[in-house]
Amino acid sequence: MWNYRFQYYFKRVIAYLLTILILIVFTLEGSIPIFPFGAIIAIFVTAVAGIVAGVLHGREWLHPHTRRLSRRVLFVGLAVVIPSYFIYRIQISNNFKNATTLVKAVYAFQKHNGSFPTQLEELVPEFIDDVPALYLGVWPRSYDYEYIMPVSVRNDEAQLKSVKPAFYMEYRGYLGVKYTFLSHDGRWKLDD
Repeated sequence: MWNYRFQYYFKRVIAYLLTILILIVFTLEGSIPIFPFGAIIAIFVTAVAGIVAGVLHGREWLHPHTRRLSRRVLFVGLAVVIPSYFIYRIQISNNFKNATTLVKAVYAFQKHNGSFPTQLEELVPEFIDDVPALYLGVWPRSYDYEYIMPVSVRNDEAQLKSVKPAFYMEYRGYLGVKYTFLSHDGRWKLDD
């Protein structure tokens, strides 16, 4: 008897955990484009379930199965939205920290070699151990880096020496936000 109940509840817990993990992935990956459909759907469903479970709790006309279902949806929704928010905040902080480390390594490379690297892989292993991955959602992505070589339009050596080489680094965040670093400006810009 006890073994049967244990199996029953164990299967339910596993089903809830798998559902929550799948919904967290959906919420995070769905928040990367400009329109955050994953986050909006998760928050909306959780809010509706909370209203049904909280406001209509104890009403005689509401079917008991509907009340139980709304409590389950509220539980799963909160179990998705809260961890997704914290994962989102941690990823934003770590991605910016890694990007700043890359910029410092690029400047150290330029100071040591006299020019900026053409690829971020040139920084390994002397300036950084490994090129960090950009974590946005669940799967790793990479930072966009471009070396901007000075070019003279008229083939004039005097004109060419006045133009400094530069680099450009960019990565995308949640909700379609772009973080851009231009070496001419020397600071990060947030582009919506």
